[in-house]
Amino acid sequence: MASLGPSPDTDLWLTLRKTGDHPSTQLKKLAKSRNVNVESLEFAQFLDSEDPLSSFRSEFHYPSVADLEVASSSSKPDERSIYLCGQSLGLQPKSTQSLVLDELDKWAKKGVQGHKNVTKLPWVTIESCADRKSG
Repeated sequence: MASLGPSPDTDLWLTLRKTGDHPSTQLKKLAKSRNVNVESLEFAQFLDSEDPLSSFRSEFHYPSVADLEVASSSSKPDERSIYLCGQSLGLQPKSTQSLVLDELDKWAKKGVQGHKNVTKLPWVTIESCADRKSG
């Protein structure tokens, strides 16, 4: 297995965008320059390692294969799914539950007055919206 080594590019994705080639052509050229097959796991792992957004992956909940009820003979029920649903809310950010519960707690404790003395997230009021539009 050939070693891809560190990328000589400081921003691989910016470099690829500047070439003007079709993305599939760019990827094939990059794989060839690294002496690997464009469809190989090694190349996919290299691209993942160069992804500037990869750190965001840990900020989302990924359903297990069993939870989605889409298990195949090769999948393990407790394995995280590969989530590629473009017609949905997407994956839930891990911060969502605590933010929603905080607001529900504020509503429970203060009722309609929960919009006053805002500590985290402001509640939008019709007055502020109307004031901005009438201004």
